[in-house]
Amino acid sequence: MNPLLTQLDHQIGSFRGCRVLELGGVGGLVSFNHLEEIGSLTVVESSPEIIAKISDSLTPEQDPFQIRKADISELAFVGIESIDICISAFGVASSPDPERLYRQVSRVLRPSGIFVFALPHPLIGRRVFSDLPTDHSYFETMLVDTRVLHLGFDSPPRINVKVLSRALAELKKAGMILDHLEEVGVAPDPRERVMPDFFILRCKKA
Repeated sequence: MNPLLTQLDHQIGSFRGCRVLELGGVGGLVSFNHLEEIGSLTVVESSPEIIAKISDSLTPEQDPFQIRKADISELAFVGIESIDICISAFGVASSPDPERLYRQVSRVLRPSGIFVFALPHPLIGRRVFSDLPTDHSYFETMLVDTRVLHLGFDSPPRINVKVLSRALAELKKAGMILDHLEEVGVAPDPRERVMPDFFILRCKKA
């Protein structure tokens, strides 16, 4: 498992008996390695190609789980307070409307349920870009083409990078509180992990 998914998995802890919602199947499913423990699992993914890839990776011995083709910020089909754990490796970063996504996640999480996800760090790409614009403001949202990042694993073609304080304000507005924050480098070669590429956030429903 790559460093990003490993850290997401670490922040979740036990999956035993939990009702799990994973948003976005790109990068490999964090919950995929815990199918024997999970009470129920729903994966929401908008790409038919990724859904097919997930389905093809299942073996007959593995318990099936529900895969829904939908926008990850459209969770009307998920019951209110019906989820114990919500996970997203790249969903938030690639969502055009993360504020709506946060509200939807807050709606479906049970009280004290956890939301563990990754956000691109503003320093992402510094190890591969030598000609970044010098006039770019740290506080401006930036669209990054992930193909040039050489992450070493599947990822959406483009991700949005914005200042962390804005995301935290949006989460608070949606009724969630930050429980843990970690920075992680994901370069395929550990010797190149000289600066962070992603934040890992674990939030709880207030």
